[in-house]
Amino acid sequence: MKFGCLFTEYLQEERELLDEKCAHIEYVRLKKVLKSCQTCKPLHSSSSSSSPSPSPSLVSDLPSHQLCQCQSCPVCDQKFFSELMKEASDIVGFFGSRVKHLLDLHVASGMQRYVLRLRQCFKNDSGRDCCELNGVYGHFKCDLNVSDAVMTLILPDSIKLEYNLTCAICLDLVFNPYALGCGHIFCKSCACSAASVMMFQGFKAASPESKCPICREDGVYSKSVRMLELGLLMKRRYNDYWKKRLLSERNNMVKQSKEYWNMQSAYALGLH
Repeated sequence: MKFGCLFTEYLQEERELLDEKCAHIEYVRLKKVLKSCQTCKPLHSSSSSSSPSPSPSLVSDLPSHQLCQCQSCPVCDQKFFSELMKEASDIVGFFGSRVKHLLDLHVASGMQRYVLRLRQCFKNDSGRDCCELNGVYGHFKCDLNVSDAVMTLILPDSIKLEYNLTCAICLDLVFNPYALGCGHIFCKSCACSAASVMMFQGFKAASPESKCPICREDGVYSKSVRMLELGLLMKRRYNDYWKKRLLSERNNMVKQSKEYWNMQSAYALGLH
């Protein structure tokens, strides 16, 4: 099954961006069930008549009504559809959890408690959240202009929003974007530099007094959110730029890690 092989290669290439709990259909496993189903009819006929099982060429010469019986084996049908339903339920559960997470991030703070209480009433019905997100998506349009570094969002009722994707520190398109608690978006490396922490340490190592470089609000690093969807959009649309920035960020991270551990070794040996 060529599609199953291509899909497996895609999952291996994108494993860094995909969630570890991401559910998908195992096409190879379903193909094994279909292969075993093709041999059910010859096996049943051989066991009933105590004669050797016919070859595949003889099976292909059977009348059409007998071939239909071979394709509708109750045992294999039950096994195939039970496997398919199990994987489909896992996929629905995964997407339902991701939709709930997106809704939690974009719900206004004043309505958060109200939405959380409503969720208790429908916690076993994730389709309602999917319908709500699908309703927004049906009237949603996103346009990304890399020359102006502006993302334009058109919401229902002709509401138009424009958001500047230029990092205020490096003055370039945001790479590996993070939104601080105040809502301003920066590159991860730029935000870590502003908070005087290493990239490999992350925002958790930032001081509570660290302020946003734009609005100067403190305590925003502990409430930061990784803009995974925006980063994936930048990678898809501008892959060359993304690869260039990725190489630069990795070199910078290796350099910072080397300096940090050299400093720690010097302190341990009493050289400072």
